[in-house]
Amino acid sequence: MCNSIVQQESQLAIVAMGHLTARSDVCSFGVVLLEILTGRQCIDKNRPSGQQILVVFAKPFLSSKQKILHIMDPRIEGQYATSVATRAAMLTMKCLMKEPKHRPSADELVKALDQI
Repeated sequence: MCNSIVQQESQLAIVAMGHLTARSDVCSFGVVLLEILTGRQCIDKNRPSGQQILVVFAKPFLSSKQKILHIMDPRIEGQYATSVATRAAMLTMKCLMKEPKHRPSADELVKALDQI
């Protein structure tokens, strides 16, 4: 669910087998946070092929203050500080790390959200 369709299928298999972890929940939260920031659905087959999977499309934009502003939901333009959008994007990127051990714990995630 965090990087590509293959990973999404793997995640679904893990869910079916009941092997979810707190770190997979953090990754899922990262996807939700990305949906909030961008105003897009995580999978949208109506978009061009390079934009159909939100995580794949958005990840390159999350690493830069200037880039993140290009994918922010236009419906909330002017309603947030750039620094807040940048911190939220950095947190989202951490939640979406490929390796679960590199993602924040749920406690770290809550603390980071409190600071945004």
